[in-house]
Amino acid sequence: MNKKHDFIAVGFTIFAIFFGAGNLIFPPEIGINSGGNWFMALLGFFVSGIGLPLLGILAINKAGSLEKFGEKIGSKFTNIYTALILICLGPIVAIPRTGASTYEMGILPNIGNVISPWVFAVIFFGIALVLTLRPTKIVGYIGKVLTPIILVILAIIIIKGIFFTEHMFTQGTGNSFSYGFINGYQPMDALGAPLTAVIAINAIVALGYTKSSDKKSILKKASIVSSIGFVFVYGGLLFLGAALGGYFPQGISQTELTIGIAHMVLGDFGKIALGIAVAAACLTTAIGLTAMVGEFFSKLLKVKYEIIVTIICVASAVVSIAGIGSIIKLALPILMIFYPIQIILILFNVIGVESKLTYKITVYTTLVVSILDVLHTQFGVTALNGLFNFVPLASAGFAWVVPAVIAVGVSLLINILNRKSIDAAVDIVDAE
Repeated sequence: MNKKHDFIAVGFTIFAIFFGAGNLIFPPEIGINSGGNWFMALLGFFVSGIGLPLLGILAINKAGSLEKFGEKIGSKFTNIYTALILICLGPIVAIPRTGASTYEMGILPNIGNVISPWVFAVIFFGIALVLTLRPTKIVGYIGKVLTPIILVILAIIIIKGIFFTEHMFTQGTGNSFSYGFINGYQPMDALGAPLTAVIAINAIVALGYTKSSDKKSILKKASIVSSIGFVFVYGGLLFLGAALGGYFPQGISQTELTIGIAHMVLGDFGKIALGIAVAAACLTTAIGLTAMVGEFFSKLLKVKYEIIVTIICVASAVVSIAGIGSIIKLALPILMIFYPIQIILILFNVIGVESKLTYKITVYTTLVVSILDVLHTQFGVTALNGLFNFVPLASAGFAWVVPAVIAVGVSLLINILNRKSIDAAVDIVDAE
């Protein structure tokens, strides 16, 4: 065991499992839309895109296991909630997005439509399946080979774009912080953070660490390493989106913008380099997520791991054909419902909230408000206009925050009253 360096390898593994298509295409889009207000958007994106995943890992580190993450709400809720998140992380959104992004950003810009989407989906997810069926090799594939390639290529693009390319900022949008924060949902890293922590812990054990204190120490250090990588990549790509945004037309798609920036900074080599980075990032994410989802459903359904991951890869290949734009549109309502709940669970675990009542009242209140908010903002249910006109922060995309705070206050008040009732009953018994 080499304690001086093992946490770096695990940190690269965490970075690579998190880092996929969304981590490449969303920062430049946020940058071009925020323009001169890019710094506030960057802060918002850092909080939700880096801070929340980091806290999610620390929450599992403190809770001790995935089962304890939401146990205070109840085992049924925990199983259903985790299963729904993993279905989203699995064959509905995140894994198909890796294949679609690799095709649209790696294949089409460089060799055109020589390979059909169907053929590419079979090849991409076939490779992902083969590598996923060898879970003991994941750390080696991800941490030691592919992640450094990704970082070197992106570092070249970012550094040259920042220091050696003429900048042209756009005017940008208002509410930049909330815009960046909410778009930090799209990479979906906070949803996968607890399960990523489990994979990282397994990797740490595989390296020979068995003491609980050692595992927690390495996981903390590895999480910091991963976060530093994201600060550089997110900050660089978001700034380039803002600084070079004036060179691109309004309404440009996420993939076209990212490809355009790479081409502008490095010419034709930029497109090739970006294609390699995208392929590496997306493949590692597909491997990590497929293994993660496969392990969970294999245990839950008592079905062989090999069968589950095969089904995931086949389903993901089919969904990926829809294209990245359609997958992103599908993801937004789902994320607006699940992310607020995940934020509550992460914060409560990190803070060390013990009251089951506080967990239940706050989470269920947040769930109801988030569903209503999605119906209002994403599906245009006008009957809810009057309600959300009175909800603080609703216009900024945080309709759930004040109701959640009120729910915490109500639960604490109930706990205090219950404690007083119990104490009064004990006093009566003692007096008798």
